[in-house]
Amino acid sequence: TKWLCNKNKTKENNMKETIEKYPRLPDADYVFEVIGVPEKITTQSGHVMRNWILRYEGSRDFTVRLFPNAYTSIVLAIGGVEVSKGKVDWDDEQVDGKVFACSLKTVVSESKGKTYENYVFENCQPAGQTKVPF
Repeated sequence: TKWLCNKNKTKENNMKETIEKYPRLPDADYVFEVIGVPEKITTQSGHVMRNWILRYEGSRDFTVRLFPNAYTSIVLAIGGVEVSKGKVDWDDEQVDGKVFACSLKTVVSESKGKTYENYVFENCQPAGQTKVPF
């Protein structure tokens, strides 16, 4: 992730940080390889997200931040086990290099007067290989 600093300081002498926007992937079927361990990020409101780096088309990396309810289908496709309704056990240290296939879709939602585009990973399945088949 590349962080950019805004040169306009606030009255408290703090710097604003802006995340450079990633290009959006079109809705389609993909085969992704997980790169590294999905990094935990805590939002200002205290919720936990994970920063996933997914490789597709052999060498193109795609970075996406997801809440647990959004990445559960990925985790189940790469070896996670559903132990009860809504609870999945998985080891984040064991996902590097795992491959899964899915349909990637964009959904638009509104919250607090703002419109957001979010990804939905549907029909996630193990790809049956340890490396991306390219």
